[in-house]
Amino acid sequence: MRYDRNSFGGRLVTRFLRERQIEVKVALELDELEAIVKMVECGLGVSLLPEAGLWLEHGAKVRVIRLGELTFFREIVLLQRYSQRNQPIQRLFANCLL
Repeated sequence: MRYDRNSFGGRLVTRFLRERQIEVKVALELDELEAIVKMVECGLGVSLLPEAGLWLEHGAKVRVIRLGELTFFREIVLLQRYSQRNQPIQRLFANCLL
């Protein structure tokens, strides 16, 4: 299984694999992390995924192997109306991202 190569995260995975000259046999592409984890949990393959999502909270029965120094990150930004930048909810959300 692999994260959908057309998604942003999937493109990051594609670049990661290409830079390391790792070739994989892809049986299925999905853009739903929890579904990929469930399929791996059922023994249907392996996958390279972001360490994010509900599967972390639900204690999936999978072996997680971290990439260590090879870890890569995706950048996120907060967009908001300039006129609403001082609203309490926007400030709270921005503080959570820091």
